[in-house]
Amino acid sequence: MAIWWVLFSLAMVSGVGSAVVARVSDRRPKGDGARQVIDSASFGSVWVGLLSGGAVRAIDARIVDFIERGFVRADAGKLVIDSEIELAVASPAVAGGRRPGLGPEDLRLLRVVRDHGGEGLDAVRRRAPTGALRMLFNRLAREGLLVSPLRRAYGPMKVAYPILAAFVPWFAGVLTLGVDSAEDFQGAEALCLLGWFGVPIIAAWIYASKRGYRGPDPATALGVAVVDQLRAELPVDASQARRVALGGFAAMTDEAMRQAVQAHEPDSRWSMPRRRGTDYSVNATVARTAGMLDGGDGDGADGGD
Repeated sequence: MAIWWVLFSLAMVSGVGSAVVARVSDRRPKGDGARQVIDSASFGSVWVGLLSGGAVRAIDARIVDFIERGFVRADAGKLVIDSEIELAVASPAVAGGRRPGLGPEDLRLLRVVRDHGGEGLDAVRRRAPTGALRMLFNRLAREGLLVSPLRRAYGPMKVAYPILAAFVPWFAGVLTLGVDSAEDFQGAEALCLLGWFGVPIIAAWIYASKRGYRGPDPATALGVAVVDQLRAELPVDASQARRVALGGFAAMTDEAMRQAVQAHEPDSRWSMPRRRGTDYSVNATVARTAGMLDGGDGDGADGGD
């Protein structure tokens, strides 16, 4: 009979232990890993904005980039497309020749600015195209910089399932080989409840305390380290778009431009709304439109171990 209790203890300890190890590893400094990520890729403002503050920040960074490049004018939160770029927006075939550096997503957003910029920044944010942002979100999740909605919902169970799998044969063995009396069965039944419900829940809770699994920000510890390094290395003469990408409108040094484009609209922040949540703020709404729902909706890219 004793061997069954030894096996039971090993299964329980290994399950909780693996969760603790994962959490401790997650809390270790990620400076070297962040350096490798930064050195291995180029980071545009949209990429950085999505990682640091979500879909709305990525949109804001692109809008500020348009303003700095002269494609858009801003005044008291109203956005107006420049007349010289309007032909390129209306006729994408000539966009490359007239204005180098305009990609398909740039043209789509410029069309939204043309059609809805007069209604203010909020209208442009809510109508901005998000297909490319969704694909970028999935890519960052695969690279371990963000935690996907699917993994946020079910990732912690990776430490709970082995406990449950080990518990089933243990309990069957106890019933067939180790129970000699009703008192023994009652004791085994009590441990059954503990093992079946208590320990897996504790292990999953510990694992879910890793960065990116709780709260509105899905950035992993590595993703946070990448953003921190990019902020620390930001040049003094960095563009306003780059500053918005790393810290939102609050990070801009051109106060006049900030007032012109932001006016009284809220700043960008990460928001991972729940499927049946009641948060209709612009950050939550755009995240929902882009498929970044908490609770398993969206594309469900796997990433962020």
